[in-house]
Amino acid sequence: MRVSLYLLFPLFALCVVSRADAQWVRLSGPGGAYAFTVNGQNIYAGSFGQGVFVSTDEGTDWTAIDSGLTSTDVFALASSGTYLYAGTFLDGMFVSSNSGLTWAPSDSGLLMSSVISLTTYGSDILAGTYANGLFISADSGAIWTPTRLQNLSVYAFAAVGSGMCAGTYGGGVVLSSIGDTAWSVMDSGLTAHNVFALASVGSAVFAGTLGGGMFRSIDAGATWTADDSGLTVSSINALIAVGTNVFAATDVGIFRSTDMGKYWAPVDSLLPVTPVYAFAASGSNLFAGTNGYGIWRRPLAQVVITDVAAASGGIPGAFRLEQNYPNPFNPSTTIRYSIPRQSHVTLTVFNILGQQVTDLVSAQQVPGFHEIRFDASGLASGVYFYRLTAEGYVSTRKLVVLR
Repeated sequence: MRVSLYLLFPLFALCVVSRADAQWVRLSGPGGAYAFTVNGQNIYAGSFGQGVFVSTDEGTDWTAIDSGLTSTDVFALASSGTYLYAGTFLDGMFVSSNSGLTWAPSDSGLLMSSVISLTTYGSDILAGTYANGLFISADSGAIWTPTRLQNLSVYAFAAVGSGMCAGTYGGGVVLSSIGDTAWSVMDSGLTAHNVFALASVGSAVFAGTLGGGMFRSIDAGATWTADDSGLTVSSINALIAVGTNVFAATDVGIFRSTDMGKYWAPVDSLLPVTPVYAFAASGSNLFAGTNGYGIWRRPLAQVVITDVAAASGGIPGAFRLEQNYPNPFNPSTTIRYSIPRQSHVTLTVFNILGQQVTDLVSAQQVPGFHEIRFDASGLASGVYFYRLTAEGYVSTRKLVVLR
């Protein structure tokens, strides 16, 4: 019986708008992606209705790899060595042992034909299905064995220490520390149990839900707290952690947290206001997959925030925004600033018309001397302004991009 796509991936009304602060670039290739996997220099995309594609040049060019793949509705991908795994809607699992050149069905023991999530777990492969639980394979997908997680839809995975968290529809977050034999419910404080997305940074775990907002655990899933500050939506489609930056894909664009989930800010400059369903970080780029509006790419240098406290400066006595250096510059420059006490800091770049170009910092930060590298590769030559806001302090300075 055909299952509603709404329950697989919630689809809402699409609206496309245009902005002048372009940073994301739409790529050629498939019309979108519900899943990515990265293997060495290759990035693979699974699309709805178009099968699997591969790019060997950071997304510039894409090639369809579908020999033997009898379903083009690919909702999940994973890779290990030369093996690729593709989970499809209604047509089960496919495995390639030669990096996608040819595919073969791999359903032995897999009782449900809709595979909606995949991950590697040591030498094993985990497959989450729609409504029939979680399966594990120890032999590169030749045989699948059901785990104790049965009669659930399993949408997401995140490694935590030596264990693995799984996000389920209706069952919240479950954790296994010893493979498939001891999955335990981890829902203390988790008040929304339809978990569509997971990501982890060390022992911190982030859970994005359908309609219930975002939750964070700092003790490997033992306890949870709601962390929605800055989010304008309550449904999260995908999560990815890059360093200590966490990105959330939603139906109205992409949000980022730089303070371990306490505050979220949009980072979707010129990305159409359309649902984003998948992320991948490959090389120097972040990739976002949509349904029908293509795959998008943005340099990680534009969206990943790292701030560094000066080793010898102590605690500054006042807020201060320094002049960027070098200035003029091409393509990157360093902006330094100081804050005397813990504050919520925003550092934003505007063009000469007062239109926001990018949000460099939007986070709670500790007192000290901070710096951030601003990459203006996607901007035209000209005069721009950057503004620091912290508590009642506001300061603006001019920078010049010179090609």
